[in-house]
Amino acid sequence: MAKNLLRELISGDWRDPDTGEIVTLPVREILIEPGLTQNTGELLEKHRAEKFLLVCDETTYEIQGRAIEGSIKKKGWQVAVKIFPSDAEPTAENAERIKIKKHAANAEMIIASGSGTINDLCKYSSFFLKIPYVVFATAPSMNGYASANASIKIGRYKKSIPAHMPAAIYLDLDILAGAPARLIKSGVGDLLCRMTAQADWLVSHLVLGSEYKTAPFVLLEENERQLHELAPELLNGNLEAMRILAEGLILSGIGMYITGSSAPASQGEHLIAHYMEMLHPELPKTFHGEQIGVTTLTMQDIQETLLKTKISVGDYVVDEERILLKLGTEIGMQAVRQARAKAEKYENMQAREKMNDEWKSISGKILPLLAGKEKIYDTLKKIGAATTPGDLGWSRHYPHASANAFLLRDRFTFLDIVHVMRG
Repeated sequence: MAKNLLRELISGDWRDPDTGEIVTLPVREILIEPGLTQNTGELLEKHRAEKFLLVCDETTYEIQGRAIEGSIKKKGWQVAVKIFPSDAEPTAENAERIKIKKHAANAEMIIASGSGTINDLCKYSSFFLKIPYVVFATAPSMNGYASANASIKIGRYKKSIPAHMPAAIYLDLDILAGAPARLIKSGVGDLLCRMTAQADWLVSHLVLGSEYKTAPFVLLEENERQLHELAPELLNGNLEAMRILAEGLILSGIGMYITGSSAPASQGEHLIAHYMEMLHPELPKTFHGEQIGVTTLTMQDIQETLLKTKISVGDYVVDEERILLKLGTEIGMQAVRQARAKAEKYENMQAREKMNDEWKSISGKILPLLAGKEKIYDTLKKIGAATTPGDLGWSRHYPHASANAFLLRDRFTFLDIVHVMRG
C-alpha cells in the first residue's frame, strides 16, 4: 500500500528498482491524517524553529492559516504573515516579495498554507534563502508538494526551476475533503497523466538515448489502481479515497525528486497545457490539473495512433521565421533555442534512421504502457471532470496548440514525432 511506501521512503528502507540503491529523502515527515491543523504547534516543535514566516492567500488564510498563526503564537514563537490575493500567480516577482519580507522578519522557517501557487512561491524563496520550509496543504490539486522543482513564471514563460523539497508535508484530510470539487478533480487529472508521460519519456530514451527510470512508475502502480476504483467517492467526503489521492500526488512528486527532473510527470500533455496558457491568457481560467486531464486524453490518442502505424520520418526542421511569427519574440526566441537543441540531438543520435528502421520494435516496448487507457477517460467522467477542449473553453485554439506545443521545451515527445513525419 502507498502508506507503507511512504513509511519506507521516509525511513530510508526503499530501494530504487533501477539501481538497487537505497533512496534517501530530505523530507523529515509526511503526514496524511485528519485533524492535523489542530496540532500545528506540536508538529512544528519537531523542527526546532521559533521564528516563522507564514505564507497564505486570502482564502487559505481563513481555511487554515489563521489557525496555524494562532497555534504558533500560543507557543510563544514569532510569526510574520504574508497574505497574497487569492488569484496570485507563482511569479518571480511575487517570490522576491516573500524574500524581502523574510529578511525583515528574520525567520528561521517558512510555512506554506495553500496549494500550487503558495507552495511554489515558498519553495522557490526558501531555497535561495537557504532555510527550510514546511507545507500545510489545503487542496489535493497537484503533485508538486513533494517535488524539488518550483514552477515559476518569468515574464510569459513558465519554467520548472530547481529548488528543494519541504522539510515536512502535512495534509489534513478534513481540510482536503472540504476543498472545492474543481480542485479535487484537478488533482485527479494531474495524477492520471502517468501513462502518457511514461510513454513520452520512454520513446525519448529509445530514440535519443535520454535517461529513463522506472522507479517513479513503480511507486505509483498500486496507488493508481486504487484511485481508479475509489475516485467517485472523492466528492462524497470519503477520507479513504482522499488519502489515496493525496498519497498518489505525494508519490508522484517523490518520483520527480528521485529522477532529479519533472520528466516522469510532465511530457507532451503538459506542453499542450502550457502552450494554451502562455499563448492564450485571455481564455477562461482553468486549473492546471483540469487541463492535464484533457491533454492527457489527447496524448493517448496521438501515442496509440503512431504506435500502431508504420511511420516514415524526415529531418527535424527548425523554421525560425515561422516560429517567431507564431509565438512572438519573447516566447519565440526561447522556442527556437529549444527546437535547435532537439534538432541537434535528433541528428547526432541518427533518430530518423532509427525510427524508420526500428519502429515496430520501439512500438512493441511502449504500447503495453497504454493498456487500460480507457480507465482514464472513465475515471474523469465519473467525477464530472473535463474531458474535451470544449469543456475548458479551448476548442478554437486547441488544434494549433497540439501542433506547436513541441516547441516549448527541449524534451522529445510524440508531439515531435508528428512534427518530423513525412506526408
